[in-house]
Amino acid sequence: MFGKNTHYHQEQSRYLPQGAERRQYEHHGDEEMRYEERSRGRPEARPNSSSGGYRSARPPILPPYSGRIGESARRPGTSIGGSRDPRYNNGIWTSFSQSAKSVGSLFSSNSDNRRDDRRDNRREQYGAQSAPQSDAPRNLSIKELMHDNQILQESKMKLEGHIQKLDSECIRLNNRVEAMQSARDAQESRLGRQEQDDSIKEQVANVFQPIKKWTTNFCRDASQPVDMTGISSSFTPLIKKVIPSILSLEDLPVFLPGSNMKRRKMFVRGWIAFNVTFRVLSDPRQSDSESDLWLPKMQRDAVKSLESIFISSDEEIDQSSYHEWRTLTLALLDKRFHSCPWTQDTMETLDDIMQTTLEVIRPLGSPTADMAELEGTLFENVFVPAVELSQVLRRQRAYWYVQFPHVMAAKGLLSDEHTQPYIFKPDQMADIDSSDEEADERGQCLKSVDIIILPGLYKCGDNDGERYEIESVVEKAQVSCEDIEVETLCERHDGSVDLKDGSGF
Repeated sequence: MFGKNTHYHQEQSRYLPQGAERRQYEHHGDEEMRYEERSRGRPEARPNSSSGGYRSARPPILPPYSGRIGESARRPGTSIGGSRDPRYNNGIWTSFSQSAKSVGSLFSSNSDNRRDDRRDNRREQYGAQSAPQSDAPRNLSIKELMHDNQILQESKMKLEGHIQKLDSECIRLNNRVEAMQSARDAQESRLGRQEQDDSIKEQVANVFQPIKKWTTNFCRDASQPVDMTGISSSFTPLIKKVIPSILSLEDLPVFLPGSNMKRRKMFVRGWIAFNVTFRVLSDPRQSDSESDLWLPKMQRDAVKSLESIFISSDEEIDQSSYHEWRTLTLALLDKRFHSCPWTQDTMETLDDIMQTTLEVIRPLGSPTADMAELEGTLFENVFVPAVELSQVLRRQRAYWYVQFPHVMAAKGLLSDEHTQPYIFKPDQMADIDSSDEEADERGQCLKSVDIIILPGLYKCGDNDGERYEIESVVEKAQVSCEDIEVETLCERHDGSVDLKDGSGF
């Protein structure tokens, strides 16, 4: 391998590093073979154990001079320029594994430099915190530690002061809440329980919802023409509260034909709801209505007389003062007569109200219906709960009342051959036949109220006895409407009427 017959390029490939493509030097078996060839020609060159030579099987002598260009004859494996074959170490032959370590050491310094460069690049790109911190933390001086401790102590004192302020504010709020709760408890002890809005709405619904089921049983298979014979004409103004377009009792059979069962049921529901509203849950501001049927007649008349004086007085009475008197008076009467059974006079008055209600709708009832059973159901499920609801509403500090909406005819809006419409007011009414409660835009259609089915629920003031000047609609009145095409408007209409909210009517 090191003889003169060895080609120069072969020697270069074995001695000079050629990068990743350099062929590894063959050793072990190859070296052993060449040694045996040389030892046969020169047996004296083989080391022995007594010569103090090497313990390994490798020959201690260097391979002979190969005669390749640039190799020093005095030191084989070393070029004239001074570069050295990695397998030679001070003239001593080394194995490939040891020479590989020597070669690796040549590149280790370059690898370390490249690693340092990459670390510096990462620090510049991502910041110093992303790179590993190899430096040991600097020891702070006593002066610096004392300064940091002073800053922490000042921050601690500020936080303690802030916590103390929050604790004081919390104590103040708790005391205020306790005082308000004590005042509310004292108020309820004087005025009774003050109901929340949702509770009032639920109790009102419990009175009017059973009317729908009762009406279904009452008009079950009634298709006969309506006979209004014997019905007093004094009912006409009251019927107009339910059917605004009715002019007389003679118009009722035309408005409620036997073929239109839906319209008949809506009228029956509306008529019963109106009588419950007008005669049992009446607004004291209406002088011709009954109120406080849960009281004996003498006390009932006394309260009505005093209340009418306050309402009709020429001198303006403060709203808060009046409602404070009302609440306290009715609360005291409620405590006095709460556990007492209703008087015979109260039961008879309530039965008279129910019979007057049925007088108008009897011609619309089913011939096969058990009227006695229906009357008992109506009395127990509708009229009695209405009296109990009146007892709750009258002792509330907030002024609650139920009322059928007032509708007015839009005179002069349509031509003479059309019935004048009763304008739908979306802020007070809800159309049960339409999912969209907003009034139609100009150019589409105009809603006219056909039948009023249920009253609206209104509230003035609050549970604290304030803001009585503000009236809010808690529940809208339920109505049934019919649409009138705008094209039927009379030509003399100049567009001054606002069709959206009906304010011009």
